[in-house]
Amino acid sequence: MRRASDPGDARRVGLHPTPKAAENLGHLQGAWSRLLGEAVSGAAEVDAVITALSGGRGRDAPPHPRQLFA
Repeated sequence: MRRASDPGDARRVGLHPTPKAAENLGHLQGAWSRLLGEAVSGAAEVDAVITALSGGRGRDAPPHPRQLFA
């Protein structure tokens, strides 16, 4: 993660993902995909699990920032 001061308000900082953070997130997503692939039996069940884990946003929705850095 890269930390940068907010140019409009020096009391605030922004956290921005680095290329390494994006790579690590990809590894995590791959691991979860493998684990879920072993735990569920079909595409419909996978979609139901993804929807439940994504707070109802579904397979194609980007992760909520709170989920990335919780």
